[in-house]
Amino acid sequence: MILEGVLVFDSLENSDEQSVVPQRQDAYTMRRQLFAKLTRALRHQRKLTQAELASKSNKLHNVPLLTTKLLGKIERAEKALLDYEIVGILADALELEGIARSEFFAYAGLLMTSEAQDNIRN
Repeated sequence: MILEGVLVFDSLENSDEQSVVPQRQDAYTMRRQLFAKLTRALRHQRKLTQAELASKSNKLHNVPLLTTKLLGKIERAEKALLDYEIVGILADALELEGIARSEFFAYAGLLMTSEAQDNIRN
């Protein structure tokens, strides 16, 4: 595992809407927060500022998609929707490969299929 952390989900004892919706929201919020911590930890591990990581990712892909503002939102868990393109660009800039790359996508709530991997790298 890249980042230490354990998710504990309460089992759904009853299926009324009042109890299900808050638990799903909590799990979603937890996942965003874990991804935020992971992204920040990996950036710090590589001794990069947000501006340096954004610049590196944009140079790798020749597209100014990742800004310091967006990266800040991701690291504060304020970015609600993460897509394959953004997570792939981050993973490339952080030089993640193999299992580490798959775990990074999993923390973002995305499955790393071979088709998605091909689309990101092209």
